[in-house]
Amino acid sequence: MTVRDSRRGVWVLCFVICALALEVPSVTSVGLTVGGEVDRPDPRLLLEQVVNDVVTNPSLEDTRRFYGAPGGRTIALVNGSSAAWPKGWQPHIPGLDVVFRSETSPLSAFLSDYVPGGWQLNGYLRSIRPRLLGVRLDKLNLDATRDFDDQIAVCVFNVGGDGREPSVIGGCIVY
Repeated sequence: MTVRDSRRGVWVLCFVICALALEVPSVTSVGLTVGGEVDRPDPRLLLEQVVNDVVTNPSLEDTRRFYGAPGGRTIALVNGSSAAWPKGWQPHIPGLDVVFRSETSPLSAFLSDYVPGGWQLNGYLRSIRPRLLGVRLDKLNLDATRDFDDQIAVCVFNVGGDGREPSVIGGCIVY
């Protein structure tokens, strides 16, 4: 067993414990059979609990501090992944402002592609903009017949600037 496998096991265990503590309904307990088809649960409720866990779970405190602005009260749900956040959905997380964003901005793409020295200007603008904790939905599969636990996966990363601190790259995937 590698360190990565043991960390993954810890995250899965933490997620299950949080789900039990918050009384998250399981797919099989909520799914009702109607005319031979399984009625799937509303993903909005599950995703709200997932986002709430990402921003409040003590086990993820170091991750939030590393990728987001210390003391920041805004998080960004990032669009543009293979799994989309539900249309018209606005989660209610007490004490936080939740905004939707894209990973890239049209202005930075324009500067990089068409303005001489635009990549330097983009670097400067990124260095003065504060960090912003981003959460991207990477997987959402609520099929009750799945054999393993990767039904919901999110990636936590910095979607803002550097805030005059060293650059942060990469992300943390949470199942």
